[in-house]
Amino acid sequence: LMTNCRRAVRVLLDVGADVELCGREDGFWGSWYQAEILNVAGMQAYVAIEELFEEGGADDEDPRQRLREWWPTKRIRPMPPPPPADFTLSIAVGDLVNLRYEGGWWDVEVTAINSSADGACSYSVVY
Repeated sequence: LMTNCRRAVRVLLDVGADVELCGREDGFWGSWYQAEILNVAGMQAYVAIEELFEEGGADDEDPRQRLREWWPTKRIRPMPPPPPADFTLSIAVGDLVNLRYEGGWWDVEVTAINSSADGACSYSVVY
């Protein structure tokens, strides 16, 4: 589990590559968002963020234009591998996990596991 943006690894930044960006603004600090590399110049990458959209200036083809910004490469990491199909079976109270919320991934701690009569589980977490 990566809990700090400063621990991001060096990433080969190829145009067209999918990467994750570490949130850098209030309310987003420590979250990770998927983005596509559009350009690289020195220690900066111009990216299109998958789940964040421009306000107003949408084009005719896509009314929800992805937010495009320059990001420092030190705040970019490679996409993680997909989890195994049965990974939820190994989650326990106290585990640190990533939770997808509002289009980003957030570090959370599992505080309770709740089972229903049909065998489904839900998890209580704290940020």
